[in-house]
Amino acid sequence: MRWTRRRRQFDELPPEHQLSAVMEISAHLYVLTLHGRLNRTDGTTTRHYALSG
Repeated sequence: MRWTRRRRQFDELPPEHQLSAVMEISAHLYVLTLHGRLNRTDGTTTRHYALSG
């Protein structure tokens, strides 16, 4: 997945931008789960998301 308009890889971003990107994705996944578009399963160290339906 490319992360910027310049098509930079995640590991090319500065750490503070990596954190911002992860937090933004987390927020989107949370909203999609609230709206019933995704199902979330919590593992021991990870969360898994799947399309609802």
